[in-house]
Amino acid sequence: MVEQVLDRAETLRVFDLRELARILGRTPGRPGSGVVRSILGSYEIGQDLPRNDCEELMRSICVDYGIPLPRINVPMQLGDRWIEADFFWPEARLVVEVDGFATHGTRKGFKSDRTRDRNLTLNSDLALLRFAADEIHYEQRTVAADIIQMLASGRKFAA
Repeated sequence: MVEQVLDRAETLRVFDLRELARILGRTPGRPGSGVVRSILGSYEIGQDLPRNDCEELMRSICVDYGIPLPRINVPMQLGDRWIEADFFWPEARLVVEVDGFATHGTRKGFKSDRTRDRNLTLNSDLALLRFAADEIHYEQRTVAADIIQMLASGRKFAA
């Protein structure tokens, strides 16, 4: 939750890392300061910021189910094309895509997703899971179980 607050503050451009570090230096024993220091220890400005509700919810699913946090909106070159992976676990070589009907419910969007999936499967050693936005909202336990299974198995899978 604290990490989400920091990310949101950065998105709103009210986040000042130097000021926060200065305050933490003045109050080292204050409750919660250890949590903030821990987050800032691996915090990379401008990286892995959720852009929408599904991305925020996926981060929450990861936290709630003990799944390592993925990188978010990662540009990748696959063959001669570039894609932006919604979620990426580099160590497991796992890409997770989340599709809302508004964006992907057109003929063009549907076809584009299939072309992209083929490109990823044919031009990389990445595993792919694709979820509908409704699954992220209403079937979180299943989403978490599927991701955990993929992270644990190490197998490559296209869905």
